[in-house]
Amino acid sequence: MSDTIGVVADLTDSAQADAVVNAVLAAYGRIDLLVNNAGMLNVNEAEVARALAAFTDAEWRRGMEINLTTAFNVTRAALPGMVAQGYGRI
Repeated sequence: MSDTIGVVADLTDSAQADAVVNAVLAAYGRIDLLVNNAGMLNVNEAEVARALAAFTDAEWRRGMEINLTTAFNVTRAALPGMVAQGYGRI
């Protein structure tokens, strides 16, 4: 078994978040700890840095997708396994 794996995914997409969790489970058999550290920036998009009042609705929604939806999707995907094994930390 390898000590590490790398998986590229758009975690705003719940199917891709599920695929990441499934890849980890396939490699290691369980997930004991989840650290939601994705977000903030996307290497394929320009960073939006300006006053909140100047944000468009679309920019606001994208920021929420990158920073909150990613954590929700991965947590929702990992949680059933943690519950089933009786242990896990997020």
